[in-house]
This record gives sequence, C-alpha cells and structure tokens, in this order.
Amino acid sequence: MARLSPAQKRALLDELIRRRKQGQATRDLHEGQRRFIFAKDAKGELARFIHLLSPRRFGKTEGFLRYACDRAQQIPRYRACAVYQRLTDAREIAWQHLVDLNDHYEWGAEFNKNELRVTFPGTRGYVKLFGLDEERRHGQVRGPKWYDVLIDEAQGFYTDLDKLIQGLLPTLADYRGRIFLVGTPGDYDPERRYFGRIHIGAKNTAHWVRCTGSSFENPHTAQEMRDTLAQVLEGNPGGEMLPWIRREFFAEWVLDDREIVIPISDDNFVRRWTPHSDDRYVLAVKWGAQRNGLLVGTYNTKHTAHAVYLEARVIDATTPDETIAAIVDYRDRYPGLQVLTDPGGISKEVRDELERVHSLPIIKAPRLDREGAIKLMRGDVAAGRVVFFHRAGATKTHSGAEVCETPELHPLAQQWRRLVYTQIGKRREEGTPRELHDCALHMRPYMHAHLWCEQPVKPKHGTPEYWAEQEQDPRPCRLHPS
Repeated sequence: MARLSPAQKRALLDELIRRRKQGQATRDLHEGQRRFIFAKDAKGELARFIHLLSPRRFGKTEGFLRYACDRAQQIPRYRACAVYQRLTDAREIAWQHLVDLNDHYEWGAEFNKNELRVTFPGTRGYVKLFGLDEERRHGQVRGPKWYDVLIDEAQGFYTDLDKLIQGLLPTLADYRGRIFLVGTPGDYDPERRYFGRIHIGAKNTAHWVRCTGSSFENPHTAQEMRDTLAQVLEGNPGGEMLPWIRREFFAEWVLDDREIVIPISDDNFVRRWTPHSDDRYVLAVKWGAQRNGLLVGTYNTKHTAHAVYLEARVIDATTPDETIAAIVDYRDRYPGLQVLTDPGGISKEVRDELERVHSLPIIKAPRLDREGAIKLMRGDVAAGRVVFFHRAGATKTHSGAEVCETPELHPLAQQWRRLVYTQIGKRREEGTPRELHDCALHMRPYMHAHLWCEQPVKPKHGTPEYWAEQEQDPRPCRLHPS
C-alpha cells in the first residue's frame, strides 16, 4: 500500500475535519428549534409548509440559518433564501447571525455583503438574504429554484403575503423545497393578515403545519428571559395577564383592549325586542373591492331612546347579484326600509338596477370625518344609545316579542370586538375587516338625526293650517288671500 505524502495527509485531514463539521450546526439545535425545522405533516413526512409562532429570543431565525448552511455544505449548488419586508431588517437580523456561525464553526464561507450572499466553497451552495422594500426585489426572489425559503418576521408584512407565497411555490417545485413562515404574535386581529389566518386555521390554510415556541425553550437565553419577566412583574401584580406580556413572552395572540376602536360591554346587548308599528328601518350597505357589508338597524322616535342593530351580513363582492338579492330580501321583510350606501362605493349600474328594476331608491350617505365619527360612535356605545339584538338567532313568543339568548353573536359586535387600531408609519388606522363597522358609521348620522325628537311635519302650502302658521310667524310674510 502506497504511503501518503505529507500534502496528501494534510488534504485528507482537512477533508475529515470538513466532513465532521458538516451537520454540526444542525445537531446543536435546541429541542424547540428541531420541532419546527423537522416538523412532520399529516402523512408523517417532512413538512414542506411550516408555520411557526413564537416570541422573541426563541431562536427561529438562527435555527433556519443553521439548517440552511449545513445543507449548503452537503448539496452541490444548493440555494436557500431568507426574506424580510425591509432590506435593513435582513442586514440587522440575519446577516450577523451568518457571520457569527461562520466564525464559530470555521466554515470558511465567502461573504458578499453587497448581495447579502454567503457561498460555501466546497459545493458552491449559498444562502441569500432579501428585503422586499423595493418592488424590483419581488421578481428577484421568484427567479431562482430554491431548496429552502424562510419568510421572517411574517407578522409585520403589510403587503399581500399570500400572493408572495403563491409566486414562490413554483420556484420550490423542482427540488420539493420547503418554506418556513415564522414570526411573533401581532397586536392586531389575526384574521387581518395571512400569517394570522394560518395561525387560527382559517379557510385554505390546512396545508400548513403549525408550530409554536416559547422564550424559555432556548437554553442560551431562558434564564435571562425569566429574570427579565420576574423584574417586570415584581412591581406589577397581575401583570402576567397584560396583552403585551402574553404576546412577547408566551406567544399568545391576544388583542390590547386599550386599542379597540369601539369598545362594547354587556350593557350594549338586549335579549328581548318587540317590533312596533312606529319602528323605522335603515339598511346601510358598504360596497368594497372584495367584500360587501350590509347592516340593518331600527329606531323609534316615540317609544325608545336608542338605536337597535338587528341583522348584518358580509357578502363576496365579486358579483353584485347576491348583494342585490339580499337588499331586496331585506326590503320585503322590513316595511318602509331606507337603503343607505357609502358615497363612493356603489356603481351607476348597481344603482340603476336597484332603483329601476326593484323600485328601491338609494340614499347616498354623506362623507365622513372618520376620526370624529368614531369618537361620536364611542360615546353612543358607552352611553347605551346603541344596542344589539341578534335577530338571526331569535325566536318569536306568543305576545309578538322576539327573544335571543346570544346577542353577542351579532356579526357587527364580533367585528367591533376584534377591530383594533394599528400604527402604520405615522398614521393610526383602524384595522380590517371593517365592512360592518363602516356601515354603522354611515348609518349613525341618518338614524340619530331623527332618533331623539320627532321631526315636525310642516303643513302643506295653501291649506288653512299653512296660513295660520304664516300669520303667527313674526317675520314678514304674505297675508291670507282672503
């Protein structure tokens, strides 16, 4: 057997060291990181669509980068990317992780800071970082064929995250690639954005494998997190129930009650309602790009001192036929129904359809100062001038009254309880969905203009009552013709 030269021995030793280092970063993952990196789907196979909800300091970003860098050293021409909403996030969050991992494991990787790419010399595989704050970078992400993709801080994506993922799916097909969607609980209703809808298991998200993590699972930071939490709670008894603590330390998706747009209480629900011949009914319609909102309310200027929201629906806006049919159905069920629409939403064709075909005159709601309208609505709700009766779940009694044991299931009430303010740049805006919320804002001025006092009915011109009124008016007027 031929002896190896010193150069061959050094090369063999280097190769043994390199192979020993391969996979070491993945082997050093803590148990929580392994749970989402090697998550299994319903068939028991390695999941391709992984959703992770965890607080900060869990190690979700580093977990993916360890996994991707190890694979890049084992698979020739391997390609992985980590996607952020902004390029500065990619530099500040992930780039330093890659530098630290390379120094720790002595990979000898090549770093291109301009392109935010780390290449491994043995296989020429690489891991690249993207920030999507420029539109042109969306196309760059969808270009290569990826083995693995990370979308980090996904709870903060204001753009259409589902469309971004739809564009990425074909790039993962060649190598049966995997996509990791990770983030922390947001301070908004989870139904508002795609990341939150996956968390609550909304429609068309069943293919995602949902994982959760805790700050206290990371052995490197667990004790520091416990100490920090203890110090915060020391001077705040019961502070563990604060929404921000439950989000940031325990990964629970809870809303901050202080940021709810329209706070409602049990005093705003009635379980018994009796229709009266003097009731006046209003239907407010919000025409949206994707969904239309319909809200039926009633008021009675003689017998009640509050507005009652009876029914509400949200309908797909792709075709107006269903919405028109619902409006006509409400017209048939509520005598004297007035139809009120938002000023800019209804099209001329839909208006003509309702007015000419169905004989339904449309009242155009005035444009709103949203901030002022919300303050007035908050005052009405707090004073009990607005109440809910969920007529869709009510039963009639022999006396003619209707009884509902679950008025809190009213769709508008459910939307109000989830609608929280969101800070977008320098603007503070209501969240979404808010179709029914907008209906209530448009309905309020119309109903309240008549609610607190009966509007006087002026006598018809030329009648004896008209001339009697004119004679009593101190202002100059024409005398009675006689």
